[in-house]
Amino acid sequence: MAQAIREGAAAPDTGVEATLRATSRQTQRGGRERELATGEKAMDRSTHDSKQNAADPTSTRAQIHELRNRLYASSLAFRAICRLLDSGQVDKARIAAETMLAKVNGELHESRDDVVDQRRFEEGSNALKVLLVEDDDMEAHLLSAQMAELGYQVIHVRDGIAALQQLKLAPLPDVVLLDMNMPRLDGPKTVTSIRSNTQLKDLTLIAVSGSDATSANMQKARRNVDFWITKPADPERIVGAIRELTRT
Repeated sequence: MAQAIREGAAAPDTGVEATLRATSRQTQRGGRERELATGEKAMDRSTHDSKQNAADPTSTRAQIHELRNRLYASSLAFRAICRLLDSGQVDKARIAAETMLAKVNGELHESRDDVVDQRRFEEGSNALKVLLVEDDDMEAHLLSAQMAELGYQVIHVRDGIAALQQLKLAPLPDVVLLDMNMPRLDGPKTVTSIRSNTQLKDLTLIAVSGSDATSANMQKARRNVDFWITKPADPERIVGAIRELTRT
């Protein structure tokens, strides 16, 4: 593999660019279909409308189908980029990867209201409530979608300060799933703030970290959470940890 990605190595066109173009067209069609399906509701969502959409099984199935299509399109693009790397076309692979990531990030910002930007958990609901604290929008989007498909209520915030503000609202989540490396207020400090608050200290905390717990702060945080997961974290493992801790 190391020899295959040398700069400047020549390789014939394997049809990868056609695959990327097809993937881009599929992603664009998905975006247009979403706009047509939501219509005027996408222009003026009220809290009442959002709750109705979340409770509508047909709407939920349509959102799941749309997300699956986007994930499939992204996987096609990813495999195409890998083939470019394997054939030594490093520059083309870099450009294709940057283009794909820019498109995905753009769509995440457009659809954030649909997936992860609820501000308060639904009162009286039996659904498991998860507060996701993650500054990477792509990871948050994928995790939220998978948990929502399982029937969980998910609220996403991007750092510890936003998490603590969210926890002032009732009802509280059943689980707080938080990254350890975040801007403004990082994971260890967020854990300390939660455990030192008499109203929050018994919350179930799951930490996700991209680095080993070697520093004193990280070691303290690890002792004060209910479950510690090291990245790259398989979403199924995260869901498994939630189920184990909540007995669901």
